[in-house]
Amino acid sequence: MSPFLNVTNNTCLFHCRFDIVQSADIFTRRSYRDIVVESLNFCVENKGLKIHAYVFLSNQIQCLLSTTNVKLSNILRDFKSFSAKRLFEEMLTNNDKRKSWLTLVFKYAAGGHSRNKDFQIWSHDNHPLEIWGQEQIQDTLNEIHRLPVAELLCVQPEHWVYSSAVDYARNTQTSPIKILFLNF
Repeated sequence: MSPFLNVTNNTCLFHCRFDIVQSADIFTRRSYRDIVVESLNFCVENKGLKIHAYVFLSNQIQCLLSTTNVKLSNILRDFKSFSAKRLFEEMLTNNDKRKSWLTLVFKYAAGGHSRNKDFQIWSHDNHPLEIWGQEQIQDTLNEIHRLPVAELLCVQPEHWVYSSAVDYARNTQTSPIKILFLNF
């Protein structure tokens, strides 16, 4: 059985990775990160998404997610659709010096896909992996939080601003995305 499942089981946690097409490093810009933060927080407040851990890297986001009474794949579809439109609009209107290059990347990625006619920002797969049991949950939580350290972006996980590691280190909500703590 493939670990990349259709996200239909809402009784467990899922480790999801959201990749930007062609590994374009858009999250080096705050305006793009802020759009995604706002979109994820909207899903938490209005769509039943539970974010237990997350980290932003330059070209991807990794999260530990769950829901109640809502199909996770539907939430993720809506999140990616809405945020992609907002990200593309931001790219066209801001002063990003890479605008021409990013436009080419996102328009090229849409070629040959019936789902995206004009542009594509997110890769189609969320790479959902079901996470079961306290040990696997703890390992996944640690893996997500250690990614910026592994990429040599910071020395300690809690030093990375766009991560829930600071929340877990301080046992309080301080990061920009609203998380639901996992208790061990």
